Amino acid sequence: MSVKVKAYAKINLMLDIISTRKDGYHDLFMIMQSINLYDTVTISETKSKKITITCNIDDIPLDEKNIAYKAADAFFKANKIKNRGINIDRSCRRKCGRCGCSCCT
Repeated sequence: MSVKVKAYAKINLMLDIISTRKDGYHDLFMIMQSINLYDTVTISETKSKKITITCNIDDIPLDEKNIAYKAADAFFKANKIKNRGINIDRSCRRKCGRCGCSCCT
């Protein structure tokens, strides 16, 4: 079984730093707009005992450094799900500055 979804990109029309939090992160005010550009993300069962990531872009990290890996790991652990793989078919360049890409690091 597998699930395939479109992870739409977005552009920031406005981004304002409201304050700095005690943990070092910032509270933000943002106005965003989705655009018709997306990555295709497929989650499927694998025979591996760990999360595996494949991607059609060579310089995307395929390990714990990948934000999709971190999100999947947290989700799978919270829901006691094992043996899942992630395939990311990129439509936009890495760190292009115009989208919230599913696997930008």
